[in-house]
Amino acid sequence: ELQSTTAELQSTTAELQSTTAELEINERENVQLIGRLSAIEQSSAWKVIVRYRRLVHKFLPPESRRRMTYACLIKLSAEVYSQIRKFFHGISTSNYRICNELVLKRTVGRLGMSKKAILIIDHKIPTPDQDAGSLRIFNIIKILTNLGYSVVFVGDNLQASELQVKEFHKLGVTILYSPLIPSIRVFLEQYGSFFNAVFLCREAVATRQFTEVKRYCSNAKVIFDTVDLHFLREERRAAIENNSELLLQAKKIKEREVSIASKVDCTVVVSDVERKILLRENNNLTIKVLSIIHKSVQSRKGFDNRSALMFLGGFDHLFPGH
Repeated sequence: ELQSTTAELQSTTAELQSTTAELEINERENVQLIGRLSAIEQSSAWKVIVRYRRLVHKFLPPESRRRMTYACLIKLSAEVYSQIRKFFHGISTSNYRICNELVLKRTVGRLGMSKKAILIIDHKIPTPDQDAGSLRIFNIIKILTNLGYSVVFVGDNLQASELQVKEFHKLGVTILYSPLIPSIRVFLEQYGSFFNAVFLCREAVATRQFTEVKRYCSNAKVIFDTVDLHFLREERRAAIENNSELLLQAKKIKEREVSIASKVDCTVVVSDVERKILLRENNNLTIKVLSIIHKSVQSRKGFDNRSALMFLGGFDHLFPGH
């Protein structure tokens, strides 16, 4: 089995080298095409044609033979330019596809050599400078990488900015996004068996992804991170607003949340209070407490010297996008 794995690894390495060489060739072609396009756009002929187009439409009668001749020349030059642009776009698309495949091959190669690979699926890429939930999962990721885990992260919305990808790469974390992967299901189907653990964050994400994770990640322990007990939050909101419709919605969330917790290998909550509440719903659940993780900051003034109260909160669950 070890020899077979080594042979597979060597084959992947050879394929990676071949893809890298192909990528370098395409990059050189791109540079050449950019030079050609720039030369066309800066050429006197192209500029003259643009001038003539304006003059033709302004001064020559529509039936004029000269106008027709000039129009043919303009159309011909525009068609040539269009074909060059299409060809250039095709090369760029191919180049981009090769880059994506290269990233995936490197990721899979790293996972194949790792004995501790974990996949984290949350609703979006963490923004630790904007909300506490992101800061918590960001610090969990840093702890996991320090423990030697190969971490792959994917947002349920499959979105990621170039800056986010670069920042996480600095931590040694691979970010999956579209079009790097067409969907989470396709990625799991091809590479799910590489993972030793899958971290599903939040009830909505866990509900959507659990079946596929269980089907394709056959070697992985599945961990459900509630982030906070969503049904508890919604129950409290319904009570404050005295809203029976919200209470019904909270009951449905509770059913889904408890159901997921009963199917996974372990459920994570942020406090012992939430742990006890969840155990009241099902005493057979395996629940661990993993609270908010952040660096402690020393206050300039002691508690007795302070009187005001400030509350800083995010309300994306109430007003998405705000």
